[in-house]
Amino acid sequence: MNRIVQNFPALPVYEEEHKKGDLIWFFHGLGDTHHTWDEIFNELKSDFRLLSMDLPGHGRSLEYFHEQSEYMDDAVGLFKEITEQVSKDLSFFLVGHSLGAEIALRFAATFPNLVKGVVLLDGGYIQNEDISADLATDLKQVQEFYKSYQFSSWESYLENEKSYYQRWSDYVQKAAVVKMKEDEDK
Repeated sequence: MNRIVQNFPALPVYEEEHKKGDLIWFFHGLGDTHHTWDEIFNELKSDFRLLSMDLPGHGRSLEYFHEQSEYMDDAVGLFKEITEQVSKDLSFFLVGHSLGAEIALRFAATFPNLVKGVVLLDGGYIQNEDISADLATDLKQVQEFYKSYQFSSWESYLENEKSYYQRWSDYVQKAAVVKMKEDEDK
């Protein structure tokens, strides 16, 4: 399975051990972890060099950024530092889901000479259905969503997650379990 190849301050980078073929970096979405990509890594590992990480503020990098940071700019700058050390500034493909898609787009626009291509999956944040809504309204809706995203048991949480997928696998379940935290007081 994936192994840590470089551990930046509180930000591990994971690589599938097979190293032939094109280099592909994977960015997960908001609230997810690098485990989002485990199943696809298993399918692609014999043909590509695959790298992922827990984006700042996610998974094992929970404490990486402070609230005052300019998240997108900081994430792009940090990723540039990581590529210099891990992939030695070789050109690569980017695959990004949701928040990761936004980071991938910004990175590709900032460093086009490093990016061979970009695959975007469900890009963007939760947005109000009223396209004329302002940012404050959108952010309020996101806060309400996260407050509602609480479950009384692991079973009810997993049933909720299963409702979003066309198929379910051990990989998908592992990724779902890793991204959720249990609060013993509630």
